[in-house]
Amino acid sequence: MKNRILFVSVVLVVGLLVCACSASNPLVGRWEYASGSYVYFFGTADVIEFKADGTVVENDYGEEGKWTASDGNLTVVSDWGGTYNFTFTVQGNTLTIVDSDRDTIVYTKRR
Repeated sequence: MKNRILFVSVVLVVGLLVCACSASNPLVGRWEYASGSYVYFFGTADVIEFKADGTVVENDYGEEGKWTASDGNLTVVSDWGGTYNFTFTVQGNTLTIVDSDRDTIVYTKRR
């Protein structure tokens, strides 16, 4: 019984740590188009969503991919196999994404 309680406690703590780390990523959430031009993968989608599980979705075509981000660099690997590299900044509720052609798009966080 003691081992079972210890096991459940460890699982809960690890789960909380994973959730806390994911939630602290400023990209996680639903973003709505504010301004800018067409950028690779995202196009000019009205809404994009970065999920804590590493999935990103753009709503115009329902395209999905996996994302990773570090030090202002964002990589998206689309479900159809393309890999896209961006730079990004998050300032308050504003996300700015710049693609490899230096095209820029701006989104506002909604949730």
